[in-house]
Amino acid sequence: MMKPMSDIPNPSIAYSDAKQPNILPKSFVRHAPTRGDGDERLHGIRLGREHHFRGRKGKTSAARLRSMPEICRRSMKPALLERYPRWLRKKFFFRNADAAEQDAAISRPSEASRLAGWHASARRRRAILALLVLAQTAVASWSLVRTFPSPPLSNIEIAIIVNFAVLFSWISFSFWGNVAGFWSLWRNSKKFSVAEILNSSAKRLSSRTAVLMPICNEEVARCFAGITAIYESVAATGEIEKFDFYILSDTGDAVRQRKEKHEWEKTCRTLSGFGRIFYRHRRVNIKRKGGNIGDFLRRWSKNYDYMIVLDADSLMSGEAIVRLA
Repeated sequence: MMKPMSDIPNPSIAYSDAKQPNILPKSFVRHAPTRGDGDERLHGIRLGREHHFRGRKGKTSAARLRSMPEICRRSMKPALLERYPRWLRKKFFFRNADAAEQDAAISRPSEASRLAGWHASARRRRAILALLVLAQTAVASWSLVRTFPSPPLSNIEIAIIVNFAVLFSWISFSFWGNVAGFWSLWRNSKKFSVAEILNSSAKRLSSRTAVLMPICNEEVARCFAGITAIYESVAATGEIEKFDFYILSDTGDAVRQRKEKHEWEKTCRTLSGFGRIFYRHRRVNIKRKGGNIGDFLRRWSKNYDYMIVLDADSLMSGEAIVRLA
């Protein structure tokens, strides 16, 4: 006798425990484990772990979750080569706009006087440098001419003198440039220093910069002491909100890795740098330092306009970093 289709249980439909047919032997059902023993114990352990991590959410676990910002990937495909670069288009097609901007800058009295003094000093220095290079090259070339045996110079000798003059002028230019730098440092003259002019007319930064420190089995205390000094120096400039610091670790030693995490948490607590000082340890060390920086660029470079890469023993002042940005 055939049963109606409604009486045949469909295995694709979820049944409750009360409606499921008992198709197992009685002996198997009698000895089946209940939830009162092992399941309740495991459930209690799971709840205890969840409660433990919820209690630590505001402390260490939250800090660990914020060890790196949210990933914002970008393509690393090389950009197409521009046949007409921007500087070329700007030079030939936007010359009037540049002239208008320069006129507007000169119209401000303070900047106009400062730039006028700088331009006059620059022209005077360039003229003196050119005269020194030409005079020294002429004397050296005349000394070379006197070494030839016959007074009338042949074509080959003239070619030798011309090549000598070009090469010697290059060396003379470097020599007098170094002499001028030594003279400025000795006199401690900063009257028309380019850095001073930029600092005096600097505006608030509008760009964001990532400061990277790739490390691999380095001295942990030294690395984080350097990051602390650089962070405090940048904070003294008032531009700290435009910078984020990343310690990118490829350390293979487990003990040193734990010490790096501890020092990172300690540094962030000391400087209140959670959300601004980040730490990342790569599990797979591919292509060493270049691969470490490449991973950062793929995952987080979309958030920044510029990047500064430091060595493990690097130290830079906040003013220099802000000037670079």
